[in-house]
Amino acid sequence: MVLLDRLSTFLLILGGIALLAMMVHVSADVIFKRVFGTPLQGTTEMVSSYYMVACVFLGLGVVQRERKQIAVEFFTESLRGRHRAAVNIFSGGVTIILASLLVWMGTDQAIQNTLDRETNWSTIANFEIWPTRWFPVVAYAAMLAYLLIQLWGDLKVMVQGSKGQEQ
Repeated sequence: MVLLDRLSTFLLILGGIALLAMMVHVSADVIFKRVFGTPLQGTTEMVSSYYMVACVFLGLGVVQRERKQIAVEFFTESLRGRHRAAVNIFSGGVTIILASLLVWMGTDQAIQNTLDRETNWSTIANFEIWPTRWFPVVAYAAMLAYLLIQLWGDLKVMVQGSKGQEQ
């Protein structure tokens, strides 16, 4: 679990670095466009192919670890113990199925794109974008690991009760 926590935190930090790099890159692009009359070449490609992919996906493990997904809690906010665990088991089970499919199909696609050395034509040259195909795979794998750990905990609550702990 410690290794998974460290990996997920590392991925979150990489996503944050990508966000900062994107802000600097886009700001520099705007400044170059206004001051020198020409934008930085390849900004759009870098933003869409690298920065955005990292920002969107790399934090998923930490989001799942903290159970901070966007949720409508109108009906579930008052649930405790076994009732809350039952809802978590159902929603977690569905999410495990979907995350498993995303890891499996994403890995297949990432392998193919890596073997093909996938590139994106930029205004200045071709640049390789295949590494970013691995970002969602790694992120969903971390998310899936947390889902499985949480499912086990929720199953224990269902069987043993909450033992006085609020969920």
